[in-house]
Amino acid sequence: MRHSFIPMMLCVMSLSCAQLKYSQPVILDAQYIPVYGSSLGREIVHYVDNTGSHEQKDWFYEAIVHRKNGRRFYVSIQSIGDSDELLESYAGWVDVKNCLLFPACDTYVDGHPVQYLYDNPYTMEIKDSLVFNSYDDMKMLELVDFDRRLHRVKVKIDYYGEVYLAWISRYCSNAYNSCN
Repeated sequence: MRHSFIPMMLCVMSLSCAQLKYSQPVILDAQYIPVYGSSLGREIVHYVDNTGSHEQKDWFYEAIVHRKNGRRFYVSIQSIGDSDELLESYAGWVDVKNCLLFPACDTYVDGHPVQYLYDNPYTMEIKDSLVFNSYDDMKMLELVDFDRRLHRVKVKIDYYGEVYLAWISRYCSNAYNSCN
């Protein structure tokens, strides 16, 4: 999986363990992401501009998901500059489809990364395991739901054209994808 790191759609999410207990870091994906004033409304209060056309060359977004309501997540978003200075900060609702995570494998079998899938966030009983040819074959995961207490997420996984909807316990939520 190769992603160009330009000041666009990589909205880094790295937090301390205490923060992760109450919120979920994600990557925001799309060129222009509307941020809504309410979970059901159509009023757009801000846009996340991931086009890379911003005059600031070395910047990225951090987005933290706090809760879900229907098909939107309530997030706090920060724009961070190249010296870790805060450029802007705001909060609002974004569509679930724009919240992504990098995959992180649970283990390796014969040198191939494996992702374990679970039926629910409360059990460690493996529902399925997906063996990938290489880490580069693992695609971005669409966040569907999350459990704050257990630090597990429900995601859509594209496994060579077949889509799985399952809970996972290992994933990467930083723009550098440095978890594997």
